[in-house]
Amino acid sequence: MAAEASASAQLRAKIALVSAPLAAALGRILGRPDDLRQRLVAHAILIHQITRASGPLMEVALQACRLCDGDHAAAGLASYLERHIEEERHHDLWLLEDLESVGVARADVLSAAPPPSVAGMVGAQYYWIHHHDPVALIGYMLMLECNAPTPATIADLKRRSGLPESFFRTHRVHAELDPDHQSDLLDLATLLPLSQAQRQLIDASIMHTLERMAECLADLEKRVERRHGSTA
Repeated sequence: MAAEASASAQLRAKIALVSAPLAAALGRILGRPDDLRQRLVAHAILIHQITRASGPLMEVALQACRLCDGDHAAAGLASYLERHIEEERHHDLWLLEDLESVGVARADVLSAAPPPSVAGMVGAQYYWIHHHDPVALIGYMLMLECNAPTPATIADLKRRSGLPESFFRTHRVHAELDPDHQSDLLDLATLLPLSQAQRQLIDASIMHTLERMAECLADLEKRVERRHGSTA
């Protein structure tokens, strides 16, 4: 058990290290006092564009895992997904409701084309699941679960933005649930009987997700700055 705990701690430390640029990028977007409400709304729309793919991705990975006869790692991932899919169900709809509570029409959110960075981040997972090995999704889920906001961050953003509690509902749910989800995923990644090739694939998925998430935030920052400049 000590070795397993050590491996989990090492993985957590690795993800925290590689995630540092994401925290810095998000800090630049949400740390400025001007137009914080607009920045938070734009960020919530981006999160919705990512979140709406989570359920379908997990469903596809679950189906692929069930086809991997004799692969004990895939069987373990399937068992995890059977539970986790239910835990994540409807979170994209909750985000739409949160945005509606501050006057952002659902139709406007759904009609906005996700940037290539979002499509590239999600699309790589579909490729790996369909054409190589569904365990790649572990890396993607680790990056998303381990970069959720904390309750303290949400409280600070609410105070500074003046946005109502209803806007932060889904953020608060993730802030409460994601620490347990992080622990479950870290345990999964360290306890599954993964081959060396599967571990390398999960590492590649972690880094690809990191790079695309950084692009997502850079794209968001540029869009908000352009919008701010055009109304200045």
